[in-house]
Amino acid sequence: MCAANDDNNGTIADVEKKMNMNNSHTTGPTTTNSEEEQPNGCEKIGNVIDHGIRNMFYQLGLFVAFRPKTTIALSIVFALVCAAGNVMMESESRPEELWVPQGTRAEREETSYLQYYDSTSRVETMIISDGSTNNGNVLTEESIEAALLLQQEIFTTKSTYDGTTYVFEDLCTKAGGSCSSSYTGVCSCLMNSILKQWNYDVTTFRNDTDFMATLQSYGTRDDLDAALGDAVFDDDDGTLISAKAFSITYFLQDRSYVENGNEVDPINEEWEKVAFLDVLEKQDDTEIEVVYFSTRSFSDEFGEAIGGDLVLVQVSYLVVFLFLGASLGKIKCGPGSRWSMSIAAVVMIGLSTAAGFGVSSLLGLFFGPVHSLLPFILLGIGVDDA
Repeated sequence: MCAANDDNNGTIADVEKKMNMNNSHTTGPTTTNSEEEQPNGCEKIGNVIDHGIRNMFYQLGLFVAFRPKTTIALSIVFALVCAAGNVMMESESRPEELWVPQGTRAEREETSYLQYYDSTSRVETMIISDGSTNNGNVLTEESIEAALLLQQEIFTTKSTYDGTTYVFEDLCTKAGGSCSSSYTGVCSCLMNSILKQWNYDVTTFRNDTDFMATLQSYGTRDDLDAALGDAVFDDDDGTLISAKAFSITYFLQDRSYVENGNEVDPINEEWEKVAFLDVLEKQDDTEIEVVYFSTRSFSDEFGEAIGGDLVLVQVSYLVVFLFLGASLGKIKCGPGSRWSMSIAAVVMIGLSTAAGFGVSSLLGLFFGPVHSLLPFILLGIGVDDA
């Protein structure tokens, strides 16, 4: 349909006059029924409201149909004004702010709890299991030595943030008693593993003539059972025979702070990436198999998944453009062009997304993880309307 020019004066008035004439035209004499039920007060109010809404949209339709250029310009300007609110956008990823109802008893009790038992450490964990042909037994001289060498590499690998170099000992949570006979060096850090029996030192382990006896002195049978995976003990005297796995846990001093609604800890996160995750990812010792987890692992995995979704969003917009272009109108330029229609639909979706986020930001609403789904919803609605 070709739209009339914006300068065609009197067009809307002419259409309204014709519509009124059609509405007032009758095909015969009007008859009244005295017994016909007259509308009550509520119905009269409803009729007035219904007539007002229909008239409002009728006038709006006339304006859009006969002043398309003005309508497009006003729509773009309005969307851009609303989108300006994005400069005030604040994101939020803290679970206590996202999932705990604000102003409730649960929030008050959580705040009270954290005053006394606040989290002060970041946890790094790995599980060591047998990687050779020792029938699954990880408590062999070769496996323990390989674990100690791997741990030594983690302790000595340096990370750098803002021009300052850090090693594990600089960042760890300080606590005595992590080793069996030393309180200096890495033994001043809070750690938990059976390797503490050799002070986390490979030389000490190599000089041990009976490492199983040293391991037996780790604690009671319950202590060993808690530190080892699927441990096997002698039924007669309770002597440790074998185990399929053991864990190593490090604790880093929490240095996090809130930035734009997100809890960040760049110093520890850099060490976790360079000295922990990267080192373990490159680990290729055949004596052991390592499964590991870092505090930053959640954000890394979620960020990678979301990044992939963002690519899919861009692809989806391209697919929508091609779909609309292939199914609307005719292949030509100007009025009736399906490619122009498809571009207009995609632009409409983009403007509505930006305007909606802008207005929400102006009202003080934050952007959370769930809101990343909104572009998909607007995409579906926009395609359906187109």
